[in-house]
This record gives sequence, C-alpha cells and structure tokens, in this order.
Amino acid sequence: MNETLAYAAGIVDGEGSVMLQYASGTDRFRSAVVSVASTSPELLDFLKENFGGRIRGKPKYKDYHKDSYQWDIRNNDAVEFLTNIRPYLREKEKVRRTDLLLNVLRPMVRRNGKYTAEETEKRLEFERLFRGA
Repeated sequence: MNETLAYAAGIVDGEGSVMLQYASGTDRFRSAVVSVASTSPELLDFLKENFGGRIRGKPKYKDYHKDSYQWDIRNNDAVEFLTNIRPYLREKEKVRRTDLLLNVLRPMVRRNGKYTAEETEKRLEFERLFRGA
C-alpha cells in the first residue's frame, strides 16, 4: 500500500490541487477538495479505484485539444486521502495546504454545523490563511 500512496502523492504533487470550495450555493464555509486534471483516463481511473471520488470530462476549448478529464474527492474523503498521502507529498504549497487542512481545519469543524459568532470568524479567517491572503 505504501507504493500506492507514494504514487498517488506524486500525482497530486505534479498534477493536482489541494483546495477549499463551496459544495453548493447555500454553504457557509468551503470544504476540502483534492483534484487532478489529466488527458490520461488511466491515471484518473487509478485514483478512483484506489481512493474513490469521481471523474468528469472537461470541456475542450480548441478542436485540436485532447480530451481532458478531472478526478476529485471532497469533504471527509478528501481529508482521509490527504492524511494517507501526506508522508509522501513533497511540493511545498501542497504540503502547506494539506497541513492546514489536517491540523487546523479538521479540529474546528463542527459535526452539527452550528457555530458561534467567534467560531464563524475563526473559520473565515482560516479560509483567508489557506488562500495565502
């Protein structure tokens, strides 16, 4: 399994993104998302088969562009995925964002979704920190 995790971390380091995104228009806070875009469906199939998530086609902007796809994994599944691949990540910004998600955001998330005004401000401040703003 270590080889699988190391390979997945290499894919994320090279082709992936570690982000916060709104899951829907009604969400108050952004959630963890890991995504990888590629023209190689086999690469994304590997990620989906081993870690779950979903694969979607991406639009072509020019006729001569190759077909492109995106794999992503969200919320708790993204946090679990990042926890597993973290020892193998090397790219500085992805390590920083992963560490913030695992060590700062994870403890502040409320299961019931109810936050005090102070907790709400801390979540929003975290999102600014995460983006580097």
